[in-house]
Amino acid sequence: MINSTRILIADDTEPILLYLEKILSNVNEFEIVGKAKNGKELLDLILDKKPDLVITDVDMPEFSGVQVAEKTSKLGIPLKYIFITGNSECIMDSKLKSLSVDRVIKKPIMDDEKFIEQIKLSLKLRKHLEEIVIGQENKEKVLKNTKKESNIVKLFKKIFTSK
Repeated sequence: MINSTRILIADDTEPILLYLEKILSNVNEFEIVGKAKNGKELLDLILDKKPDLVITDVDMPEFSGVQVAEKTSKLGIPLKYIFITGNSECIMDSKLKSLSVDRVIKKPIMDDEKFIEQIKLSLKLRKHLEEIVIGQENKEKVLKNTKKESNIVKLFKKIFTSK
């Protein structure tokens, strides 16, 4: 698929995993590149498939979704995460805020269209933020280069004007 978002899905509950696969597969911009039933499988798939987005349950065997996000962050793997959870306490978890989590969605998912829209909105917001950061980095490079050039000009002036 051209210009599609490569997605990995993970949930330890088979019906939810099948549901996610079904509704996400119907979206042209999305490509499901793998599915996992636990955190270890998810981490292995992330390293193998290199997705753009991971949609994962928070509470899973082996590693939790949060632990997987922490591990990929430490490895320097730039990923977007959307967590789904039935645990309302984890929605306010401060750990989630420090990780690359775009959204936390409460289970059960009752409205397919709203769920898809939340994913698309998260992807748009992330892209916009990345563009802002890249723009800021470019601005800083230009200012830095301008400063370097002005120092070189000063040096040349000093050399050619000295007696």
